[in-house]
This record gives sequence, structure tokens and C-alpha cells, in this order.
Amino acid sequence: MGLTIHWQWKTDYSREQARELTNKLYEYAATLGFQHCFEPVEIDWSRPPADSDEAFLRMRSHWTTHHEIETGDGTPTSAGDLLEPAWSICFFATDPGAEPVFIGFGEYPETWKFRDEILPSGATGLSWMNWCKTQYASMPQEGGEPNFMAAHMRIVKLLDEVVRLGIPVEVIDEGEYWETRDEDQLLAKLRQYNGLIAAFTGHLKDRLGDEAVQAPIRDHPEFERLEAAGHAEFGAKFEQGREAVEGMLERSEDEPPAATG
Repeated sequence: MGLTIHWQWKTDYSREQARELTNKLYEYAATLGFQHCFEPVEIDWSRPPADSDEAFLRMRSHWTTHHEIETGDGTPTSAGDLLEPAWSICFFATDPGAEPVFIGFGEYPETWKFRDEILPSGATGLSWMNWCKTQYASMPQEGGEPNFMAAHMRIVKLLDEVVRLGIPVEVIDEGEYWETRDEDQLLAKLRQYNGLIAAFTGHLKDRLGDEAVQAPIRDHPEFERLEAAGHAEFGAKFEQGREAVEGMLERSEDEPPAATG
């Protein structure tokens, strides 16, 4: 939970094309000023990880699939999985406080099995799906709002290069900078998210106890101010959500148990 930018692509490239494009994107990323930028690694997933570095890359090289389906009795249910590729190549880059940025290609299965059903994975050819939460790059100890702005815009510049190279990327930017290129809007969204997360954290802390809730936003020196701002904007929605959950629990307790026989 937190302000995040997501990206994915599906292609009919060969492995050689994927290698070439990944290396070009790595070379471009190395010019953008990331704190660290690590060279591409190619992985054959038919064998165990060669070392802890490769194991780390594998953790963020899955394809996420999700479906809303009906069970045999017509009851809707959610089904999802993390699918491993047969082969992948990727690199990653880091900035203080932000999650790593993973860029590459994977050869994922086009279908997957849920119970007795064969479902489409959504991946085709060589694909990629990843994300980066940039919100906590705004923590004062990481460099504050200027650090967040630089980190978030670096990712957008890298994705602009993805577009320039002809890769059919789809981007969801919770900071709305990808669509608007408006720095004031991005900063406003950051402040809104910081207030939201602080208020939500405080809301949970009040109900579950101080020790039960661990969140990076609690380390912000202005946590109480952010919490107050978040409550002013989102407090009514938190209360509506609480009432809705309590109502669902009450109705479930009133329902008679299902007959067995």
C-alpha cells in the first residue's frame, strides 16, 4: 500500500531481441542518475538459483494473473497466482527509499490451472510485469520530497525510453505523472498518499494496539500532522468501511448454519 507506478508489456520478440532491448534499456538507465544500476542477468528457470543474487531477481520476475470465476455451485470467487517464466532476462536499479525498479522480459506460460480449470495467464510471447513503490523515497531521512520527485521521474524517463524503443508498454501511475507530466500534480498526490497512509495506520493502531501495527510512515517526524490531514480527508470513508464490515459480520452471525446431510 502506497504510491506506486506499475508497468507491463507483451511482445512477440525472440530471446535475442529481448537481450538486445534489455541491454539498451540498462545502458540508458545507467545515465539517469539512479543510486545503483545493476547489469542484466539471464536466468534459465529449469535449474535452481545460482546464488542469492539470482534468487533475489527471481522474486520479482513473476507474472501475476488474476480471474473472477464461478465455482461449481455458481458462487463467484477470486483466483490468482504468481507464474514463473521458463526463461528471463532483467536488470534492476535503486534509489534511496524507493523499491527497486526491475526491467526485462520473461517467457511465461499462456495458461495456468486453478482447481480443474485451465485459465489464460494473460501473458503472450515474451512479456513483463512489474512495479515500484516510490512513496517512501519522500521520507526525510531518504532525502524528502525532492528525492521522491527525482526517483519517480527517473522511472518515467526510463519508461519513456521503453516507448521510444517500440516496446508496447502499459503504465499505471498512481502519482498521475505518466499521463500529465505535471510536477505539481505529482507532489500533490504524494502528499495526499502520505496523509492517507498515516491516517490509515493511526486508524489501525487505535483499534489493534500500538505494537500491532508496523509501517514506515510511523517513522516520519511529521507523522501526527500527516495523520491529522489524512483523517480530515479520508476519515469519513474509514468510518463507512468500518460500519460496512461490522454490518457484514452481524448478518453472517444471524444467518442459520447450512444444512448438512
